[in-house]
Parts: sequence; structure tokens; C-alpha cells
Amino acid sequence: MPPLLKAKTVPAVFEHERLPPVLPVLLTDTNMFSTIQGRPPPVTEVDFLAQERPQEFAGGPVRTPKVTRHAPVPYRRSVTFAEEPRIRSGPSTSTDGQPLIAKPAGEVARLQRGGYNLNDALTGLGWSTKLIEEVSDFVKDKADAMLDTTQSLQSQNRAKVDKLKKVVMEQYSFLSRYEKCWPVHDMLKCHLKYTRTKKGSQKTRKGKGKAVETASNSQKSKLRSSRQTPSLSESEDEDVESEDSSE
Repeated sequence: MPPLLKAKTVPAVFEHERLPPVLPVLLTDTNMFSTIQGRPPPVTEVDFLAQERPQEFAGGPVRTPKVTRHAPVPYRRSVTFAEEPRIRSGPSTSTDGQPLIAKPAGEVARLQRGGYNLNDALTGLGWSTKLIEEVSDFVKDKADAMLDTTQSLQSQNRAKVDKLKKVVMEQYSFLSRYEKCWPVHDMLKCHLKYTRTKKGSQKTRKGKGKAVETASNSQKSKLRSSRQTPSLSESEDEDVESEDSSE
């Protein structure tokens, strides 16, 4: 029989030589969701398996539930662009770095169809009447020498037209400020249209003159033939006279 343990008297206030060591707090005892109302339910392996397995319905085939995913709708913002003011300056005030002068709206020399007059457009841009005539005459001379004036501008060789524009821009450097050199383009278009119409009217007049001349010649030939050919009564009289003389 083991000896009985003797009771040890303990003072009312326990005093130890040193404080007990502080034990580290375990991770399981730490409240990680103190800022969230309620702790989310734990997700177990059984829950994943239940989502992957198709639902079984009695008396029908097994169907996998369809999962629809909607793409996030992009946020639309209205964007406005500030229109740049068009600089309407004359050809003598052109400097590098400025925007090109755009072509007026519509078609040249088509006022009834919403077009514009070339001289009025250039005058509004600061061209003088003398400068318009000078550039126009230079363009006409180069067009007569380098292009086929019996064809329209659209029917011309594109390489020749570009070469002509380059020659004109070398002579008048301020034209480089105009988008696609549209003043020269419009001058060419008007000049070729005029020359083609003029030559077409000349051909029509020549054709009419030849037709009138051939008609007059045919009438003259008919008159000559009618004078040279005797009538039927005259031929009968001549036959009777010849018979009488023979008798």
C-alpha cells in the first residue's frame, strides 16, 4: 500500500519566484473575421462534389445544370472633342506647322448642286484677283503641254497629273498649305472641261458644215443631170422628126 500524500500548506497569496512563461496564441484560437459580420460557412469537399454531380430526377435522363455567365457590362462615358477653329489666312501668311486649309464643301462650279465658285473661295482665303489669274494661266499652260486636253481630269494619267501639281507647287510654294493642293486640282478640272466642251462643239459645227456641203453638192448634181437628160416628150418628138425625114 503506497504511502499517503501529505498535505502541503499553501499561503493565501501565492508568490512564485518568477512569473510563468507566456504561451503563444494558437492560430485556431485567433478570430480572423472580427471585422466581418458573421463567419462564412466552411466549404468542405462534400460541397464541391455536390456541385459537380448532376441532379438526378426520377423518371428522366440525367441532365447537367447549365451555368450562364454574363460578361461585365463596360462603363460608357460620353467623350466630346473640341472643334479646332479653321484658320483662314492668305497665301502670303503661310508658315510651317499650321494645319492644312481644307477644300470647301461641294463640287467646284456646281452652284446649283451645293457647290462653290472657285474665284469666290480663293478670294475669301485672301487671294487677290491678280494672283488668281496668274496661277490659273500657269496651270492652263502646263495642262496644255503635259496633259491630253480632249479628256477629262478623271481620264488623265495620274502620274502626269501629280507631276503637274508638283511643278506648280515648286513655282508657288504657298500651295503646299492647301490640302491635296485642291486649288490646282479645281483649276485643272475647270480648264479640261472647258477645252473638251469647246473641241466637241467645234467638231459638231464641222460635222454640220460637211452635211450641208454634201447636201448642196447632191442638189447641184441632180440639177445638172436633169438638164442633161431630155424629157420623154422631147425624145418622142425627135423620133417622129427622124421618121418624117427618112420618108
